Amino acid sequence: MNKIKFNGSRVHIIGIGGIHMSAIARLLKERGLTITGSDLEETALTKDLKSEGITIFSQHDASNVSTADLVITTAAVKKNHIEIVEAEKRKIPILRRSEAIAELIDGKKIIAIAGSHGKTSTSTLIATILKQSNFSPMYVLGGESQDLTKNSAWGSGIHCVVEADEYKQAFLDYEPDLEVITNIDADHLDDYGSRENYYNAFLQFAKKLKSSGLILLCGDDKGTGQLLSEITDTGLRYESYGFEETNTWVARDLNLNHSGARFELSGPSNFEHGLLEISVPGKHAVLNALAAAAVSLHEGVQFSSIQKTLKQFHGVKRRFELIGETRGISVIDDYAHHPTEVQATLETTRMRYTNHRLIAIYQPHTYSRTAYLWENWLNCWKGLDKLIILETYAARELPNQGKTANELADSITSTPTIYAATEQEAIEHAIQETNENTVILTIGAGNITNIAPKILEAIA
Repeated sequence: MNKIKFNGSRVHIIGIGGIHMSAIARLLKERGLTITGSDLEETALTKDLKSEGITIFSQHDASNVSTADLVITTAAVKKNHIEIVEAEKRKIPILRRSEAIAELIDGKKIIAIAGSHGKTSTSTLIATILKQSNFSPMYVLGGESQDLTKNSAWGSGIHCVVEADEYKQAFLDYEPDLEVITNIDADHLDDYGSRENYYNAFLQFAKKLKSSGLILLCGDDKGTGQLLSEITDTGLRYESYGFEETNTWVARDLNLNHSGARFELSGPSNFEHGLLEISVPGKHAVLNALAAAAVSLHEGVQFSSIQKTLKQFHGVKRRFELIGETRGISVIDDYAHHPTEVQATLETTRMRYTNHRLIAIYQPHTYSRTAYLWENWLNCWKGLDKLIILETYAARELPNQGKTANELADSITSTPTIYAATEQEAIEHAIQETNENTVILTIGAGNITNIAPKILEAIA
């Protein structure tokens, strides 16, 4: 990859409303560069970027790149995109998102968090602990933290916490000093083609570790457990974490409750141990906290500072986020778009809201993901009283590339399920099903997040 000088540049970002792309935009704006971007969809995030002085075009057009010195694009943007074609015609350098991030974080001590699930929460936890402990880290996150003001910041310290996304093998552009791999659970098979290819990408990522670095893997997960066995004789330095006693770092004496969890941290004898409490519910949240604590201790954070931050941590937006409560009805928004994530969300909901009626509105994310995880989608809804399936968020796909939302709704037999063609229809169905002890979940990675406030308004 050729080095690109960002200083003094005018940078145009295609798909600037994406969570990772907006993080890049903010970093470059913070450095005093002139930033423009294009995105077809206006969201709260694009509105925030506009308020920060970034020009955003609501249409893709060749003229959008006319004054740019550099173009940054997502991996999902095709080569025949009008702005890409124009940039190539003008001989304007083009960087993929991960290439741009790799250049921006060059020279820092890189802590990269990867995994099929939990990487956003874990990376946000690590960044928050380091920041609250006065380490002033740089961070580039794939979600909006409720504790940090933005999803990216330069920081003045030596560390950079980066969420290492596996889509299109983006994480292979990084050379971390410390890697966390939370789990490996087949996803993005529309891109990878097979579970084996997907797994091998994580193996390649593990081998991107710097020679003096450390890999921290969840030893309880089947996928990372396999990876652990494969890197044993490679010379890579590694540790594991989880609930099983065979791990390097163990969460013992686990006590889950409706508002969070507490557990005893046990690890290598040269590190401080003790009781940790988190205010985010669920066993998956405990694993995220365990990984974050282990990383932070390795980086020299005081145990008391970790205790304080975990106890006060509010979480990440769209990760079991309580949008509001009215008339005894709670509305929660969650980003889950994989059956494993859905199961974790529903288990957490049942734990936190015992004896409540539980209704979910789910928006499938891409037709292909619905198809290649078909059997899992049919059986991941245990605990729901009613499931409402909204039309698929197609993203980059056409219906003939997989299974439709209507097909999914017709095929689920384990849970009372209906299909809703529109947002309004879904909201009306949900309200008809509610009583004074009801939780309504909006689930999915698309624009379903816009529904939650409308449900609250309709109920009120």
